[in-house]
Amino acid sequence: MTELVSLVNTAEAVSAAVQNGADAVCAALALPGRAGLSREEFYGASVFCRVRGVKLYAEVDITPTDSVFDTVLSAARAAWLNGAAAIRASDPALMLALRRSMPEAQIQAGSLMNVHISDSVRIAAAMGAKRAALAPQLSKEQILEIAKSAEIELELPIHGWLSPSCPGLFLLPALYGAGSERRGGSYRESLSHYKLGVKGSEPLVLPDLCLLSHVGELSELGVSAVSVDGRERRPEYVAAVTQLYSRALSGVKLEIEDELRALYEVCPTAGYTDGYYTGRGPADRTVVSAKPAEDGSTVISELRKSYMRREFQRVPVHFTAELALGKPIKLTAVDDLGNEAASEGGKCDLAFHRELTSTRLQTELYKTGGTPFLTASVKASIQKGVSADPKDISGLMDSVLEELMEKRTRLPERTAAKAPPLPDPAEPSQLPPVLTVSVLRASQLTERLLELAPPVVYVPITELASSQDSVLPFIRAEGITVAVTLPPFFTDADKPKLTSMLMSARQLGVEDALCENLGHALFLKNMGFRLRGGVGLGVLSSGDTEVLKKMNFKSAVLSPELSAAEVADLKKYLPTELTVYGRLPVAHCVFPLSSGLSGEGYAGIPDRDGIVMPSVRSASGRETLYSAKKLFLARRSRDYMSCGLWGVRLDFTTENPEEVSLVTERYLGEGRYEPASFTRGLF
Repeated sequence: MTELVSLVNTAEAVSAAVQNGADAVCAALALPGRAGLSREEFYGASVFCRVRGVKLYAEVDITPTDSVFDTVLSAARAAWLNGAAAIRASDPALMLALRRSMPEAQIQAGSLMNVHISDSVRIAAAMGAKRAALAPQLSKEQILEIAKSAEIELELPIHGWLSPSCPGLFLLPALYGAGSERRGGSYRESLSHYKLGVKGSEPLVLPDLCLLSHVGELSELGVSAVSVDGRERRPEYVAAVTQLYSRALSGVKLEIEDELRALYEVCPTAGYTDGYYTGRGPADRTVVSAKPAEDGSTVISELRKSYMRREFQRVPVHFTAELALGKPIKLTAVDDLGNEAASEGGKCDLAFHRELTSTRLQTELYKTGGTPFLTASVKASIQKGVSADPKDISGLMDSVLEELMEKRTRLPERTAAKAPPLPDPAEPSQLPPVLTVSVLRASQLTERLLELAPPVVYVPITELASSQDSVLPFIRAEGITVAVTLPPFFTDADKPKLTSMLMSARQLGVEDALCENLGHALFLKNMGFRLRGGVGLGVLSSGDTEVLKKMNFKSAVLSPELSAAEVADLKKYLPTELTVYGRLPVAHCVFPLSSGLSGEGYAGIPDRDGIVMPSVRSASGRETLYSAKKLFLARRSRDYMSCGLWGVRLDFTTENPEEVSLVTERYLGEGRYEPASFTRGLF
């Protein structure tokens, strides 16, 4: 059976999911900067779920900085000791610390790992994960391809809110201090602030993912679990969506249009889409015509009753009874886990009017309403001609069920230790950081840039393939290392074409590649490339640099969400870079959000100040949205020069060739160029 997992972030929503058919609940823990269950709430939820035979997973799917790393690890450790069936995380340093601290705990790779190719699943398995959550942007064919070689369980999201970006790659909220999804920031409501065109369309607001019409195909996909996302939504919505998919998975025939209309009443949305799954894109949506229900409506009230006043998850119990004249009644109960409870009391007398039969005894023992138990069978040994007081039988049943409840609530015996501290890194170099350059187009590789000779130049693999003559002088130049960059999102179907381009790059002498996803690292390593980490890896902690060092990365760029103090305090186990100039990639989209390239200029989406955030579409049709203002830290060179960095990076996107030269000269102390408008970011 495919496991139905409900993703929640409140204690009430746990109850709503359990009482409406969830096989497992994945509860976000309260962490710095993120809402979730407190330790006390998680303990209560753990008891509640364990009594009813429902698994409870603890989710710490963020990328913690050094300042909160121990707090996050402590929360995960407490959840494990309080009965969590598994811990869900994506940050490689956090996953390593979980393994060191709780070697017996089951670890699951969360959505921020952005699992979209087979190699991503292999990396998750190598990091100790027993299950990996797939990215929601995959088509049916892509899911099937990944499942072919998967050695661990796969979980497929089938309903819930869709981010406008691939998992872990949405940095736009960080520009306004809200914190990206990696930091646990809540930003769903703010997406409606971004308008496009005279009609005020909201390109960042996508319809909800909805695979209700494809539930019958799930058994073919090779996934072990499916998930519905109720995080940051009211418990009544969690009840409605969990109940809906529980019915669908059990084979109930549904009128999908009516079901979606009812769901819309509980939680209005921009529509519903299966566009990623079918390959048509999120623009292919179903728009529902319905009015939102008010808090006091019958719909909301009935949904609240579904988890406040009834028991859905009933545990089967098998009773055995012995009744003999003049002896106490003996009653034994055994649950589905093999727990046994026994009690005796009362007394059997001669039946002067009506003797006790098996049928009458069963009638009494089937009265388990108001408890999480359901009578599955009754075996009785009843001496002929005796009777018993129904109150005695009821009292004994209450006693054994209470004992079963107590046994089911007991926490499993577990141990957890503090993870060992990180070792001291090598002494940082006292040399000033080198200047590295990243370009988006081969035309930005000017003769002047070649004269300035940045030690490392990052070039998209597609640009090298299409404009080889522009890149060759840099490959051949002494003292310059050219590293190719790959798209942040590609599928197994894209790998043959990428492999061909990468082999050509190797033949030209390119030995380094920038990696935006840990799954890509395995793909590139198998082709013989030296690995360099990109922004997509979200390097926010000392532990992240340690893990990348263990994976033989040559260098890594730090997340632009780090402040100057955080960059300086970071333990650097491998050479690290910091972006000090350029537009930051704030969203990587599988399908276009806007019109992409337009002649020599770029279309885009206005930010909150009305300044256009450029969008760049690749040859594959995927689109990257960049920040409206350019990061410019040339005036703060003293600050980043003293942070122990190996390199500082200039990211060129929409700049013309002349601007590329002027900016590079400025950061080498040879000019006075400044952009018309800029930001210092969070540094």
